[in-house]
Amino acid sequence: MSKASSDLPRRRDDLEEERIGDDLMVYDRRAGMVHLLNESAARIYRLCDGSHDLDAMVVDLRGAFRVSGDRDVESDVLGALRFLSANLLLV
Repeated sequence: MSKASSDLPRRRDDLEEERIGDDLMVYDRRAGMVHLLNESAARIYRLCDGSHDLDAMVVDLRGAFRVSGDRDVESDVLGALRFLSANLLLV
């Protein structure tokens, strides 16, 4: 994922989404692929609206999941963003 695309990541608007419990199913009709995102990955995916940068996502996840200060949430968010980007779910 390039630096520019990771500044304010934005999910594609042509994907279909359906909640399944705490998880989110994302269907990419163009690729014929279904992705099942767990609760934290789904939250990161939802934050990819073009207005949240990495720092904002980290703060959001820390608060939403009450993550302790010693946990490296930034690495977790970056990993999720890499997954989303590699699977062409971001523009």
